[in-house]
Amino acid sequence: MRVSRYRMQEFDITVIVPTFRAEKTIRHCLESVLSQPGVSTEIIVIDGGSSDGTASIAQSFSSPNMIIVSEPDRGIYDAINKGVSRAKGGLIGVLGADDAYKPNILSAVKENASGGREIVAGLTLIDGQLRADEGYGSAALISGIPFGHNAMFASREAYQAVGLYDLTYRICADAEWVHRAIKLDISCHKVEQVFVEFGTEGTSSTNPEEIIVEACSVIQRNFPFLSQGEAKYLLYGVRGWGETGAVEKLRQKYGHESALFVSALREAFPAMETAAISGRGQRYLGRLRNIISRVF
Repeated sequence: MRVSRYRMQEFDITVIVPTFRAEKTIRHCLESVLSQPGVSTEIIVIDGGSSDGTASIAQSFSSPNMIIVSEPDRGIYDAINKGVSRAKGGLIGVLGADDAYKPNILSAVKENASGGREIVAGLTLIDGQLRADEGYGSAALISGIPFGHNAMFASREAYQAVGLYDLTYRICADAEWVHRAIKLDISCHKVEQVFVEFGTEGTSSTNPEEIIVEACSVIQRNFPFLSQGEAKYLLYGVRGWGETGAVEKLRQKYGHESALFVSALREAFPAMETAAISGRGQRYLGRLRNIISRVF
């Protein structure tokens, strides 16, 4: 018999808040969670042993549904993994210490998760602008995370199926987790409503070069036959940062390696498929003309 490592559900939602030296923002973050009506919420603050007032500010809230752990860890995803393993909520969300939920969002999440939906994701505001989200599907496997991680809520069953975050990745472990979910056919319901205002002081928002390197590594994990340069070419093409003229050549080169890779290309670059169909149509018409000329 398979024994779950997750605890019995006691709350609608668990919100995990990984922190490290976040005394300037943690109060606003926690207030945005505690002020949410209509839902039973567990808050797990996992602090990396901050030497400032982060832990004491969290403790000042004195909420019976808040757990605070302050100890050294191996980075933000190690902290999140600790929270996931402790979670007692039916849904699990992650909120950065410099992020804040919009009002009444958790009740909307609970409502949209009804019927056994495994992932619910909303929109993210960054500096007052909507994040440019992408579709949840195979195309994301040659891009990155299709929505803001802090706007994602996954069921305990989804975490049990997908597993914890891979600490190999310091920045892009969230994208790699979502990619695993996609490959396992975990369902996702997208809500066109702003869930969270994203802070810009976190690790993943201040290291663009490292983000690119890790994102390419995640793409290569999905499709090991790709070189780093090819992975970067696809990433830039999907994001609209570079040319896409050689995508069809990559499909021809590696199409036999993976049906999922072909699906990702078709979904990410629909114009490529249209062009391929057009080309096949022209070749078919050419053969048909030859047959007709021989017959008549």
